[in-house]
Amino acid sequence: MNILGYHGTLSNYAKSILQDGYKFNQKINPEHDHWLGHGIYFYVHYELALWWGRTKSNAFKRKRGIGEGYSVIKSSIQCDKEKILDLDNPIHLDGFFSYYKNKELELKKAGYIIDFTKGLDCQKYSEDNYHRIIRERIRCTYLDFMKHERNYEVVMYTFSKDDPSYANSIHKYYGMANTGLSYKEKQICVTTNDIIIKSEICFSHEEEII
Repeated sequence: MNILGYHGTLSNYAKSILQDGYKFNQKINPEHDHWLGHGIYFYVHYELALWWGRTKSNAFKRKRGIGEGYSVIKSSIQCDKEKILDLDNPIHLDGFFSYYKNKELELKKAGYIIDFTKGLDCQKYSEDNYHRIIRERIRCTYLDFMKHERNYEVVMYTFSKDDPSYANSIHKYYGMANTGLSYKEKQICVTTNDIIIKSEICFSHEEEII
């Protein structure tokens, strides 16, 4: 199965990626809260990757006091269908929920309890945000377990966003309240460079070449 993904990043990183491939931390860590576990992240939509690259560039400028360009990389991902965990598919999502519950019981029986609150200062967060971070840590950790044990190379899921910074319509709140629609971000998490068969820069700074 061929999947096309877009990766937004700083321009210097983009050059390194084309030369040496994507790099990512593969160690399972319950203090991490990546969307779909550890891996290389792509958006299905080019516009979201462009927004993410611009966001990273602005953050770099605020932190360092100097500007840094941003780029979007278009990558072709070739993966066997049985190695894709598509959490938009209800059967796959049911499978993950069952795996999570059974793995949790397995770890408890072995006397291993994961502390997902480690390093979290509850005084720094609202109650809702505190529990959101814990849920994200749980999701990240158990997806990493499942990918490792069942040899999944790709995980995909569409997240809903109520008020993303890229939403520009002055009527967004009115529209969401009255239509039941919301903003969506379909993300792709790839666990190995081996299935990324082609990558190219499709946007760099202000020069769009797609």
